[in-house]
Amino acid sequence: MVETGNKVQVIFEAADALLDQTDISNSRLSILHSGDGLSFSLLNKERNKFVLLGAYKTDREEDHRKLFEFVERFTDLPGDVSYASTDNTFSLVPKVLFDESNAQKYLSLISTETPKTVGVKELDEWVLVYEDSSELTDWVKTHLPNVKVLNGAEVVISYYQQKFKNTSESLVMCHVMGNRVELTCIENGVLTLHNVFSFNSVQDFTYYILSVFEQLKFNPEEIPVYLSGWLTKLSPEVDELRKYIRNIEWEARPKEFEYSYTFNDSAEHSFNRLFQQSLCVL
Repeated sequence: MVETGNKVQVIFEAADALLDQTDISNSRLSILHSGDGLSFSLLNKERNKFVLLGAYKTDREEDHRKLFEFVERFTDLPGDVSYASTDNTFSLVPKVLFDESNAQKYLSLISTETPKTVGVKELDEWVLVYEDSSELTDWVKTHLPNVKVLNGAEVVISYYQQKFKNTSESLVMCHVMGNRVELTCIENGVLTLHNVFSFNSVQDFTYYILSVFEQLKFNPEEIPVYLSGWLTKLSPEVDELRKYIRNIEWEARPKEFEYSYTFNDSAEHSFNRLFQQSLCVL
């Protein structure tokens, strides 16, 4: 593996022995940018197996482009490349209430900054309205030809709608990205809420989850919370949450793929959003 620049910190890197026999031109490269970090994975399509995984972070926003230095390791770019960011502003509107002429107004309720372009995508009974451009996203489009750009919310919503469409489950999916918690709620098999909150303390973290339980009238004694992202069993957020929620589980990786044993040096739930992203480009 090529060393990254001094301004980029390596969080995790792993490669499978199968990588040397992988046809890169016929592989799928998924890139996920979130907050101050970036992660990527390479899927061997012939074996339907992830063979390469990396995660990096930087403390300065002006160095975010350096997070993409790993791309220089490929002599040829994979033929299938997707990029998703969890940073762009988004709003989820019920389809029956959506008015396309007001698309920009939906975002103005969330952010005071006016986006250059607004994207709209139907996701079953919801319409995702999102900021479709940023300096980094525009840079990615220039430097990664034929890249498929996704909104981070699109990945999550699409994945869970598909996963739970034939069930009657109710649950809360909780994914942590730095100091942000992403909450996705399923009620009787139907997606009813997806939102992202910034938290500065363990108490903030717990407050947002309990507020969602109250809003949806979920019983904390019965409805489980599935955790993923950068949390461990020793995280103080987990200890605090256990005081209020009876059933706390760790989200498993998508069963649609195989994974290199070298990935086991990281917690199984750490890179779920990245692996789920690959299902959104099938």
